[in-house]
Amino acid sequence: MSTDFPTILKEDTGPPSSDFRQILCDHMLVSSLGQGGVQLELFLDCDAAILRHSRQKTMLMPHLDWEEGQKTESLFRRLRHLPAGRDETFRLKAFAFRHASAGVLASLSRGEGKRRQLLLFWRDIHPIGWNVANGASSSDDEFLNVKSLALREAREELLFWNRDNNTVHALAGEGVPDELEEARHLWCAGLNAKPGDPVPWSLKGGPDTLVTHFQGNRQRTDGLALTLSAADFGIECIVGMEITVGPGLVPLDGELLDSRLLNRPVGLFATLDDARRGCAGVTYRSGRSLEETTALTALCPVTR
Repeated sequence: MSTDFPTILKEDTGPPSSDFRQILCDHMLVSSLGQGGVQLELFLDCDAAILRHSRQKTMLMPHLDWEEGQKTESLFRRLRHLPAGRDETFRLKAFAFRHASAGVLASLSRGEGKRRQLLLFWRDIHPIGWNVANGASSSDDEFLNVKSLALREAREELLFWNRDNNTVHALAGEGVPDELEEARHLWCAGLNAKPGDPVPWSLKGGPDTLVTHFQGNRQRTDGLALTLSAADFGIECIVGMEITVGPGLVPLDGELLDSRLLNRPVGLFATLDDARRGCAGVTYRSGRSLEETTALTALCPVTR
């Protein structure tokens, strides 16, 4: 890359974060797979800039060529609609995309045969809007294993409260991440509730494939939905997740900031079109439905 991003980041004298580690990518190959799918191949340079704290995103913004980023995003979108085999190589000069960021687009059902609803969280910082349960990589290993990152984020953010039994439930999975344990403890204390049984889930494949090259390793991940967001200079890797819960369970936000629950609004959307318009059928906060949600109508660019 022509812009010396590593030198810019050296100006940051603040401490690094233990749970944030992203790499800038300026070299990628995008290939059309047909039927709306793409393969995104990332060539991650070992000497590329590494972000070690979210504040460094703001540091980089004045140095990015936004026109180059938007052009790249537009070409990426166009390749989705071209016949299989068409491709485009990008070697960016004054722009780069952050990797990795991953999450799940959860669809919720309250029993067999019941209509599914999409579950999104309201994000009140740039980029603002309804967003999937997602987050940034925290290690070099997650540059390659984006599905593991997506599932970690889902388990940390998606909690449920059974108002009938007054129990707090987390998604099923091996082990209990520290942030999940802390969030569940805080919600149990706040609601005077007890931990409940794990909530089962299954994955639903998407149309896209990610191929990542890093430190001599090549990792292919199928079944994703990929987006490039120039506005957030990020690559988003989204996995579909189907969750079935009982009629008494309502969603809670498990996201933490400095060991404090963010308690973001959680919206349930009947259709994809409703989600694109930001029109939630019902919105919950602290496990209770909100009456006034007219201000919560934008879809986060990352999710589009």
